[in-house]
Amino acid sequence: MKQIFTVVFILFSSILFSQIILNLDYTIEKIDSSDELTNFQLIENDDLIAGFNNENIYRIVNYGCDGDTLYTFSVNKFDNEDLEKMKIFSFDGNNYLITCSNFDYWSDPELQNRILIRIFEMENFTEVVSFNFDNNCYGWLDNDYPTVNFIEINNQQDNAQIFVGYNEGWCEGYAVDPWCYEKSYIAKFNFSQSEIQLLEILPNVGLELQLIESNNNFISLGFVHDFGGLEAPYSYWDYYIKVFDNLTPASIETISNIDYYKRDFTILTDGFYNSNSMGHLIYIRPEEPIADLINYSIDLSEVLWEREEAESGMNKITASTEISTNEGNHFLLYFRYHLYKLIDRISGNTILNDEILFPINKILRKSNDELLFVSFIQDIFNVYSLDGEIQVSADNNQLSITNIEMSNYPNPFNPSTTISFSIQNNSKIELSIFNIKGQRIKTLTQNVLTKGSHSLIWDGDDESGKSVSSGIYFYKLNVNGKNEAVKKCLLLK
Repeated sequence: MKQIFTVVFILFSSILFSQIILNLDYTIEKIDSSDELTNFQLIENDDLIAGFNNENIYRIVNYGCDGDTLYTFSVNKFDNEDLEKMKIFSFDGNNYLITCSNFDYWSDPELQNRILIRIFEMENFTEVVSFNFDNNCYGWLDNDYPTVNFIEINNQQDNAQIFVGYNEGWCEGYAVDPWCYEKSYIAKFNFSQSEIQLLEILPNVGLELQLIESNNNFISLGFVHDFGGLEAPYSYWDYYIKVFDNLTPASIETISNIDYYKRDFTILTDGFYNSNSMGHLIYIRPEEPIADLINYSIDLSEVLWEREEAESGMNKITASTEISTNEGNHFLLYFRYHLYKLIDRISGNTILNDEILFPINKILRKSNDELLFVSFIQDIFNVYSLDGEIQVSADNNQLSITNIEMSNYPNPFNPSTTISFSIQNNSKIELSIFNIKGQRIKTLTQNVLTKGSHSLIWDGDDESGKSVSSGIYFYKLNVNGKNEAVKKCLLLK
C-alpha cells in the first residue's frame, strides 16, 4: 500500500504533524482581493507589516499581534511601474520603507529599462529619497526587464548598507530567433542623512544574500544563463556560491561553481542559532527528485558534510529556519509548501519527514525568539505558532508513518461525496470534516470498525445538518487515537 506521512488538525484549531504542534493564532484577510503580496515581515513590538502590489498603488498594512489592522497607507505608482520587492528597516532611530520596482521597454524614456528605488519615512509616510539605475536590460521582449530577488539591509555606525539582488534579461535579434542571456547581480548602496548612493554592482551574486556575523562577510548565490536561438540552439547554466567582504570595492571569492540547471538553489540556514558555529547549509536540487545538502564551515573554506536527500514531488523550498528541540538547538526545519523535514545539523540525518494540510510560505522570528509560521491561502493568511518545544527522541527514530489509503469520490462534488478507506486491523475509528481554518465541521463516525475496506458519505453539511458553503475541506481519519491520514476535497455548488 501507499505510505502516507500524516498530519492532522485537532481541536482548538491546532495542527499536529508527527511531534510538532502548530496552534492557529489568528487569520488575516486582504483588504482588496486584487492585492498581490510582496512583503510580510515583523517589525518592532512584533507587529506584522504586509506589503501589497495593486494595479495603480502599492499598499502597506500594519497588523497587531492579534491580527487586527492598526493602520494602512498606499503609494501611487508610476505608469508601467512593476513593484517587485519592499521591506521595512530601522536606522538612526527611524523606521523606513524601501521599495524596488522595474520598468519595461515601453515605459517613460527616463525610466525605461531601469530599476527604481524609493525610500519612505514611516512615521508620516513621506518619501525621503528615490534613485533609479540602469539594469543593463536593453531588449524589448516581455522577459527583458529584471526580476528583483531580495532587499537586504546591513546597518553600520553611520549609514545603512542596502543590497538589492536582481536578475537581468537581455535579448538581441527578432522574437522568433533571439540570442539571449540572463545574469544575477547585487546593487550595493549607502543610505545616510536622507541620501542614497550607488557604490557598486556585483556580478553573479544576486539570488540570495546572508550576512556572516562572525567575520562581517556575506555569502551569496548567483547564476548565469546563456542560450542561443533556433539557428544555434544551446543553453548552459552556471550557478555560483560566493563570499565577498564588506569593503568597497568588494573582494569576491567563488566557493563553488555548478554548471547545470537547478530547480532549487537556496541557503537553508538563517544565521540565528548555529550558522556561526556549525556552518551554512546549502540546498541544491535539479529536476530529479534528489537534492544535495552541503554543510559548509563558518568561513566556507571546507565542506563539513554532504549527502543526498530524496524529495517527493517538484515543490520548491518555501521556508526554512534553524530551530531548537528538546535535544538541543542543532536542528533545521524546512518546508516545500505542504511537505516538511527536520534535519540534524550535526549528523545531517533527516529526523522528521511529513506533510501538512496546506503550505507554510513564511517563517518569522519574534523578539523573544518565538517562531510564527504563515500560510498563504487565496485571500487569507493564517498565522501559527509552535505549541511547546519540538520533541525529538534520543535515537532519532520517531518518524511516524501509517499504511492507510483514503480517498473520496466524486471530487469535486455536489452535494455529496463518498469517503473510502481501509484498515489493517479492527480499530477505533474517527472520521471528521474540517474547514480551511482548521475548525471541525462534522464527525462522520466514532466507532470500532472491523479490518478491511469501509465507505462513509458526507452530504456537505455540518453537525446541525445545515449545508456548508462551497470551498476546500479536509477529511481526517483517526485510528486508535494516534495514526491518522488527511485528504482534501472540494465542494462546488
